[in-house]
Amino acid sequence: MIPSKRRIVALDTETTGTSNEDKIVEIACIEVIDGVIGNSWQTLINPKREVSAGALRVHGLTNEILEGQPTFDGVVDDLNLFIDGSTILAHNISFDMRMLNNEYIALGMEPLRNQTLCTLAAARKTLRGEGIRFSLDSLCDYFEIDRTERVIHGALVDTNLLVQVYIKMSAAGHI
Repeated sequence: MIPSKRRIVALDTETTGTSNEDKIVEIACIEVIDGVIGNSWQTLINPKREVSAGALRVHGLTNEILEGQPTFDGVVDDLNLFIDGSTILAHNISFDMRMLNNEYIALGMEPLRNQTLCTLAAARKTLRGEGIRFSLDSLCDYFEIDRTERVIHGALVDTNLLVQVYIKMSAAGHI
């Protein structure tokens, strides 16, 4: 029997804010199959609401940039095809899954029930006492991952960094 490959989809979202009423404005996903980086998928999303000033400072996606983009219902099928039952990886998975599932529920869909992995939770558990913070930036510094490309938070840039952190954490036995 041929062993099955483990496919993980690293994911990041950018949003209009952090409350349950806020909406996703960008999603990026990168697949990792048995530790090898594969395909990616990314989209901007028109949230049909204003981006908060705080969120704008984080990701720089203005209402004008998002105006002509598809709404979540226009991208959800493509997102589901890309995720396709894979384990979902994120840094602070509870936030990304909450925001995604709020969008699914708003469309009358079932929330995602995929298995999940969280680099934030893993770092808090296995790197405690290392004298580091557990932000994605701090983990990049700890694992000597170049993050100069990250000027602001963008879902695709952050997901690329997340994948590199995941691979280093896995190799070091932290996940």
